[in-house]
Amino acid sequence: LISRLLLLSFVFTPFFIKAQDTTINYFSNEFQQRYQFYSKEALSLSLLPLKNYATIEGGFKHTGGDYKLAQDASKQNDLFFRTEGTRQLNKFLVSGSFSYERTTQDSVGYLLRYGVTDNSPLYFFSAKKGNWLAGKYSMNGIVSTPLSKDEKLNAAVGITYQALNAWRNTDPRPDYFTYYMQPDAALNYKLTPHQVIGIQGSYIRKNMETITEIRNPAYKNSAFYPEYMVYLQHGYGYREFRGSGSTNATSMTSKTQGWSLKGIYDINTAIGNFAIKGGYTKQTTSFIKKASTTDANDTDSTYTKYYEKTWNASLYWKKVSAHHYWALLTNYTNHQGKDFSSLLHGNNYVYSLETIKVQPSYGHYKNNQLQYELSLNGSITNTLKADGTADQRAQYNF
Repeated sequence: LISRLLLLSFVFTPFFIKAQDTTINYFSNEFQQRYQFYSKEALSLSLLPLKNYATIEGGFKHTGGDYKLAQDASKQNDLFFRTEGTRQLNKFLVSGSFSYERTTQDSVGYLLRYGVTDNSPLYFFSAKKGNWLAGKYSMNGIVSTPLSKDEKLNAAVGITYQALNAWRNTDPRPDYFTYYMQPDAALNYKLTPHQVIGIQGSYIRKNMETITEIRNPAYKNSAFYPEYMVYLQHGYGYREFRGSGSTNATSMTSKTQGWSLKGIYDINTAIGNFAIKGGYTKQTTSFIKKASTTDANDTDSTYTKYYEKTWNASLYWKKVSAHHYWALLTNYTNHQGKDFSSLLHGNNYVYSLETIKVQPSYGHYKNNQLQYELSLNGSITNTLKADGTADQRAQYNF
């Protein structure tokens, strides 16, 4: 499956709120763009011009329509709460964020895993549709401080933690839980008063557990109710019948470990401030069938291993004059993955995702107050998912 998506949105933002000066306008698109670029990673927090800031946001979103994937919800409601902020405490610059999202999805079929865009090579599914309820927590914290008296050398540590619990309220009833943790450590060095370089290393750990139950005895292993039959999908071609009565046959865990290495170069010039980030991430995931609780001779076994590599690069540029500002944020991501199936004794599934995002913006000042902004958001996405079958494995390399 190859799909390309081109999305363009045009935003016009008038400002009737008086701002302090031409550098900080908390409600502007440019401020949010710059804050998100610098404050979310230990690598770049010390380069954030702003030292004290906080915001709280809450909202509701409804999504629906006929143009959707077969495994997607007919409609979805999201209730969310978010807060983030940065504060200077003596020599320490502290930044953090917290968010909670509660999601309900109606009439989701062919998928007993939460997240229709998940790129994992294995998942349980059945034809019977059901409603999902999910809660997701996300937390991020970073502390940055200078290590030298002249403040040329700066160190930062941070951690990101996410937890998701999702379940369906009708048979088959999957209970799906994941958590993600990523600690970071970074060093920045000021080459000149206008140039800074930095490096960051991260450790990645993620676990997933899922179990599917059928509580109505009439639906268990019955040919009269084929829509309740549970299958294990290998990629997007081969599927394996897993029954509809045994929770041991319809349970699975996965364990992910990986690392990430990133760098940054930030420079102030006569034509504006430039910041370039780049990074490489590598992850390995093992999908495991848990041993039976009733068979003492049964042991854990590995369905498949999934290997992922991600390259990422971002550029931020901003130029300010007495009456205008110009800004540009671009991002390129190349995410690739392939599995090694224990059942098929080889590579069965490959995945590739390339994304390019471009966000230019322009603002006009009058008497040191931002009057309006013009911004453009554009993105191009190229997705590839391919797999073999039980008789012929996929032969792809990357």
